[in-house]
Amino acid sequence: MYPLSKSIKNSLTVFRSESALIQCQCTQPEPLDFPLIFYRGESHLPSQEFQYMQNNVGGLVSTNAFCSTSKSKDVAMIYAGGGEGKDSEEFKVVLFEITVHKTQYKSVTFVDIEQCVISNQSVCGSEQEILFTIGSVFRIDGVERDEDLKVWKICMTATDETFPQLNEQIRLVKLRYENEKNSNLLFGRYLIDNGHYAKAEAYFRLMLQIDESPYVFDYLGNLYMCITNWQEAQKKYERALQMKTDPRDLAVTYVSLGNYYRAIQQYDKASECYMKALKYWNKEKDQINIAITQLNLISIHSKCANDYSVEEDIDSCLKIHDLLEQQIQEPRLYVEIIYCQNLLGERYSTKVNYEKAEEFYLAAFEITKQFLSIGNSYQIRCIRTLSNLYQKVDENNMRALSFCNEELKIHENRLPENHLSIAHLLMLRAELVTSVDDRFTLYERALSIIQCQDYIEYQTMANCFLAIGDCYNKKDIYNKSVKYYRKAYDIQKKIYPPDHVALLSTNNLIDSAEKDNIDTQ
Repeated sequence: MYPLSKSIKNSLTVFRSESALIQCQCTQPEPLDFPLIFYRGESHLPSQEFQYMQNNVGGLVSTNAFCSTSKSKDVAMIYAGGGEGKDSEEFKVVLFEITVHKTQYKSVTFVDIEQCVISNQSVCGSEQEILFTIGSVFRIDGVERDEDLKVWKICMTATDETFPQLNEQIRLVKLRYENEKNSNLLFGRYLIDNGHYAKAEAYFRLMLQIDESPYVFDYLGNLYMCITNWQEAQKKYERALQMKTDPRDLAVTYVSLGNYYRAIQQYDKASECYMKALKYWNKEKDQINIAITQLNLISIHSKCANDYSVEEDIDSCLKIHDLLEQQIQEPRLYVEIIYCQNLLGERYSTKVNYEKAEEFYLAAFEITKQFLSIGNSYQIRCIRTLSNLYQKVDENNMRALSFCNEELKIHENRLPENHLSIAHLLMLRAELVTSVDDRFTLYERALSIIQCQDYIEYQTMANCFLAIGDCYNKKDIYNKSVKYYRKAYDIQKKIYPPDHVALLSTNNLIDSAEKDNIDTQ
């Protein structure tokens, strides 16, 4: 996907049919000249995908994520390497040329970022971005080499033809969002769920200008939790709480506040919020939300309960797991089941029953691979939990390192080279190697990926700065370690309360490195 446009400040014009998955406030577009032609450049299209397209001219392909394109061929060529990219055995340099004919216009769903209007003022996106929705279908018209541009050109036509499995995917997505109170928030929620955080933030900030709904504050809070900007998340949840009166709505925000306090390790406050939510869910007799909130409480038992019992937690989790599995209505509660299985793995690991822990961790991991897109945060967490388990089982870390290397290779082959999940896996691999130089190289590469995102994942960036600072510290290059510790501290100040232990710890690292730097001069 292209980096998200930083200039989105207004509403999005959504071209849609009756079956469109996304709805938002929009203006009527100006008359269009058909056919419409959009471009998408890729410098690292996996050879396997390229071969499939070459062998299936006349066939159909569909997207399992938002597909970002541009009205400008020049912009697309930047992402295809600007004419400097080179093919390899694993990847091809490709320019997609996508045509939308007038006959298909009303049945193809896409977003024109440029045509956004608020108060009769237009704001143009610098990349002239066109965003096709998840599940868009294209017919492959031809694959040919363009020697002038030094790329493979894949010509496609947007179509309303579909696959049976795509119809099923669309049906499940509709079910997933059918209870959304405000249909205008669907687009932003969809963006959050698929990791398009910069676009989602721009969209929800626009919605606040149109309607200061507590649900917008909830979603902004969720967005900030995703990027670990916890202080901002708390502000948005507190604002939503002030505006709500409905018990179910209050319960949702109390759960979110509990998640915030859990993230910053204030477990007693997290427990208070979860208990308030549980009181509301019990009144509503909402068995699923009662179960999920109980899982949240179980996740912090060992941190704040004096009468903590591993056996009781396991029994409770197993009952909740059965309840979640028995929910046959769609969409299935895969994320909640993953959460429950990981908690079971964690509890069995605490009992040093590593075989049983691995069973549940692997079950969760398999669900992420089967039902969620590659690179999703749940999958990365599963990889980390399995790696941590293998470290406990194998003292020399070889099993953990082998597993991490395998997953890193899979993600590098199937995702863009600067996908954030690759940075997470590079950092995980760095934790497993013994050479300081190797660690440093991995952290530096991870940092370059983190910094090229159009949003900041605050905790990840801070942790990477800390790790690089540690590497310099071990190399006795104390002035550099101080520099990176301070970078981490500056980020942590934005996301933690002033008296948080993380700030104290990093400040101690800075003081120690500064002292060592003076002593060595």
